Amino acid sequence: NHILIESELTGNTESDRKKILEALSKGQFYISLDLIGNAKGFESYILDKKNNVHPIGSKLKADDAKLLVVDLSAKPDVEFRVIVFRNGERILSSNSLKTEMQLHGDGAYRAVVQVKLDFPFEGTRWVNWVITNHFHLN
Repeated sequence: NHILIESELTGNTESDRKKILEALSKGQFYISLDLIGNAKGFESYILDKKNNVHPIGSKLKADDAKLLVVDLSAKPDVEFRVIVFRNGERILSSNSLKTEMQLHGDGAYRAVVQVKLDFPFEGTRWVNWVITNHFHLN
């Protein structure tokens, strides 16, 4: 689990605890299988019409949202794809390091990054590497 906090942890138990719980309560997190690859630098956010950044877990009016951005910090060593879901339905697939999608309409949006891996006895298949929490537009 990766949480998105506004400043670094300091080692002060009380203030660090507060930062972590606040980020979790706002839904500002994503999960990744770090065994597959380091997700450090992964970003996903919504840009509004004034170019303000809204992190994972944000709730905003659909009329204010402009772009959903998914940015991988580096190209994975294997084939990959970025998939965007709206209300659980796949609406976009991309193999770009930076994916930008125009937003039109309300719903719960989430991004998933998959990588293609070879497994003994199973062959090649797509595996979820990074899964974001939802963005909510209403």
